[in-house]
Amino acid sequence: ITIEEQKVGNETIYIKTCSSDDKEPVVTRISSKAVSVTKNNRVYYLIYDSKMKVRSSAFEFVNNALSDKSENTRIKANEALKFLFCFEDIIGKSVSEFKQTDITALKYFLHGYSPEGSELNISLLTIRSNDTVNVYLSVYRNYLRFLEIEKHALFEVSGTARITRAVDSEVAVVRNSYRTNDRKPIKQVEVPRYISVDEFTSILTLVREKYTLREECVIRLMFQCGLRIGEAVSYTHLRAHETSLHL
Repeated sequence: ITIEEQKVGNETIYIKTCSSDDKEPVVTRISSKAVSVTKNNRVYYLIYDSKMKVRSSAFEFVNNALSDKSENTRIKANEALKFLFCFEDIIGKSVSEFKQTDITALKYFLHGYSPEGSELNISLLTIRSNDTVNVYLSVYRNYLRFLEIEKHALFEVSGTARITRAVDSEVAVVRNSYRTNDRKPIKQVEVPRYISVDEFTSILTLVREKYTLREECVIRLMFQCGLRIGEAVSYTHLRAHETSLHL
């Protein structure tokens, strides 16, 4: 089985080719099209399948269940569901039937991973970040709740949960940490590099040319004595003509 992502204008399609030694290859064109339609001064969001039939459950979810959400939220939900339905068609299974292995494959699909195996080769073009994939997974959980499906691999949580509280609220909110969510990449924080002795000498030369003994004292206190900036500048009583320091 080969899955190949292609771009046709603004539309994403997937070409699924099933080959065997004794049969002709079977090629299937898989796509989902997310659109918006304005009627009676209201915007409706629709998703068409490969046969240009409207996904009724998605229509009800986005336009009714999310009717109190912002336009941007509904657009993102519609877009996320579009790729979920494509993946359903690719593996021939409804999201309600997904097991943990299917969720893992779905995440690979959303991330744009292109694994090659003995039975399945995938060639994808679109790459998505951890944050985007997590947003899509959150949409899928809400969609499953809308379908009244409460037991699902997407709802499995880890042993930890975050408790958050709004600044203007006394109500604490417990936020579960879902096993299927990707963690945000940890940013490496490096200690700033110290300036060299030669660089320090160059700074002193410049200070002696354009400034006074007071500025040289401040710089020496920081470099040679380890004072922080705030500590150094707090010595406002230092004046070049009053100091007897021999530097």
